[in-house]
Amino acid sequence: MNSYIRKRVGKKGPRWTACFISKDADGTRVSESETFPTEREAKAWKAAMIDRERTTGVAKLSERTLNSFAKEWLDRIVTKKAETTEASYRELMRLYILPAIGKTKLSKVSPSLIQRSIVDAMEARDLSETTVRYAVTVLRICLGEAIAKKLLIENPASARNLTFRKTKKAVRRSMDSNEVQDFVEALQTDSFRTLYLFLLMTGLRPSEAFALRWASVDLDGRKITVDEDRGALRRAADGTPVFGPPKTLHSARTFTIGAAIVAELREHLMAATDKDPDALVFVSNAGTPLDRNNIRQRFNRIARRADVDGVTLYSLRHTFATLQLDQGVPVKVVSERLGHEKVEFTINTYNHVLDEQDEAAADTLDAVVNFRA
Repeated sequence: MNSYIRKRVGKKGPRWTACFISKDADGTRVSESETFPTEREAKAWKAAMIDRERTTGVAKLSERTLNSFAKEWLDRIVTKKAETTEASYRELMRLYILPAIGKTKLSKVSPSLIQRSIVDAMEARDLSETTVRYAVTVLRICLGEAIAKKLLIENPASARNLTFRKTKKAVRRSMDSNEVQDFVEALQTDSFRTLYLFLLMTGLRPSEAFALRWASVDLDGRKITVDEDRGALRRAADGTPVFGPPKTLHSARTFTIGAAIVAELREHLMAATDKDPDALVFVSNAGTPLDRNNIRQRFNRIARRADVDGVTLYSLRHTFATLQLDQGVPVKVVSERLGHEKVEFTINTYNHVLDEQDEAAADTLDAVVNFRA
């Protein structure tokens, strides 16, 4: 059936109803209609609908709610992503996006609605700019799928349509030498002592350490190779965990580790149940891949026991970098060991340490060149 215009005469006189009929991306018949007081207006509306479909490919703006579409998107698309990515997408949808605008029809989701109900609302809760932007990014990806399915014409979550409040970047917390000693002492009886010491002494991201295999550890040569990442975990058809590549190309790296952590790893290997080269270096007490939440919670308990406040599991990586820089290790070397893509990122991240080195460097020559005697 083709689009049409019909004249109807009622008590208030003639009215013209224009009906636009087409098919959506799945081949389903869709229709829209409007009634006008004049035939000219009805023809203009029908022509606009035809032009919209020709220029955008969208036959009809979707009547589905964001709740309905997001559920399908999460279950059909996002489940194919890494477990950590899927978990973060679902959490942001559950906590901030769907409670705010989930009942809204896709066609009614506008930049002003997103600004008011998501961006401004999240900022009012003092959430970081990074978290707010990430939530909007997740929504933009979701609505991008709606555009691909020809349910929307434009993406209202485009960043150019929104305004974000700038927040001061927090200084990354690391432990000083006294806190490190207190933390190490609190580890003595912990069954995951080697893991926490390894993170502290190598600066690996926790997700990199969780995916480390014995084949990537050369104890005699004192080398470790980072070539997998727990953060990119997916599941094979049989449920077997499959780790993905490191975070970036520069995250794949090989570097030397100290003699003390080598000795610790040798003892750890001696006690390991599975010594196969393909076996994971660090596993749970049940022999399964480590769960980051469990390891994080365990770390928090150890930190409290050591009376070290304001640190997180990731602080071990920051402490490694800070201590290395404090000991005069060149920032380029530290950057490479951390797996940073650019040395500038390392400088910007740890500039508070480098500022202290700058002050110390200013006084260095005074001890060598004495011209004020």
